[in-house]
Amino acid sequence: MKTIASSPDLSLSGANVLLADVFSGFSEKGHRTTWLVTGHQGAADGRWLSGFGLDFQNLKATAVRDVTKRQRLLIESVREISPCVYFPNYDFDMLWAVEAFPASCRVVFIVHCDDPVYYEAIQQRGQVMDAIVCVSAYLSQEVKQRWPELADRVHHIPFGVNLPNGHSSKPSLAGNPLDVVYCGRLSEEQKRVSDLSEIILKCHARNLPVRFQIAGSGPDEEAIFTRLEDPLKAGRLLRLGKLTHDQVGELLGRCHVFILTSAYEGLPVSLLEAMAHGCVPVVTAVESGIPEVITEGLNGFMLPIGDVDGFAKRLEQLCGDEPALQACARAAEVTVGAERYSREACLNRYTDLCSNLMESQKVLDKTRGTGRVITPPQYRWQYRLRARFGL
Repeated sequence: MKTIASSPDLSLSGANVLLADVFSGFSEKGHRTTWLVTGHQGAADGRWLSGFGLDFQNLKATAVRDVTKRQRLLIESVREISPCVYFPNYDFDMLWAVEAFPASCRVVFIVHCDDPVYYEAIQQRGQVMDAIVCVSAYLSQEVKQRWPELADRVHHIPFGVNLPNGHSSKPSLAGNPLDVVYCGRLSEEQKRVSDLSEIILKCHARNLPVRFQIAGSGPDEEAIFTRLEDPLKAGRLLRLGKLTHDQVGELLGRCHVFILTSAYEGLPVSLLEAMAHGCVPVVTAVESGIPEVITEGLNGFMLPIGDVDGFAKRLEQLCGDEPALQACARAAEVTVGAERYSREACLNRYTDLCSNLMESQKVLDKTRGTGRVITPPQYRWQYRLRARFGL
């Protein structure tokens, strides 16, 4: 089986982590994988993916608005390896090139989170998707309700993680701080990192025995750390930057609590990996994914979005109750240790899905193979004109 994926960049994100792990698993099973980076820059920094053993190919640099040229470069690559399965990841521009793919190519679109851009992609391009994979039961139900005509193409495949060898050994809280870890993109949009910084400042102001460790990068990285200068100087906040996958595992293994302040999610990869390493989740109660994994008070804690006081109080309570902390940590490990969230189960589901699509003689998209390339709406002059003048 041959698979090809595209993404506009190689930023550290749950979408890229999921795809990297799936493609790494395909390679381990002997399948051919190709991952193209389609951003106009012609280069991408994938050093954080060093632990996955994947090779990436960058399309040639192009003008920002020359999306048609990038589409044609992708089409050439797809034609070279077809029959194949194409994963557009969050590469929404490239979805408009699918009509020019060979009829022997199948398209698997992954809905990574409850972001309107994924629903817009399905609304505009659902007819060219042979399979729509949703990472949570909530997303699966949402897509089926919105587009019942596509219901038979919807598949629920939760992310799977590798389990560490043995139980994680955490430092005792006797004489040590409660280590709280955040791993992910440092962005206000979706991740609400301003809430994270407010929680850190509240814990610092109350002189709580809590130490935050932040791994990752993003558009709001400098702003958040400028605001957190005092906790940084006091050693109550560690700025770790981008880490490799193995380094993230080591970090999770020595931290007690995993924190997430997002406004929306799918099924956070970072959450499952943290729970597998015995980190107690203290996270926002978003609709997708998280309520399927966490049972309040048993294996983690959920708080309303924006409730920074509630987050700080929960961390203060955990500082003073190590038995409860250890019990939650063990329950978190058990939850993710179930077959449902194993890496092997996830890979088997994706492998079966792709194999079934390739074996099927039914081409759901009747226009595929016509050679037609469609320019995405946002690149058309009429769209730009309306946007400029607010029409």
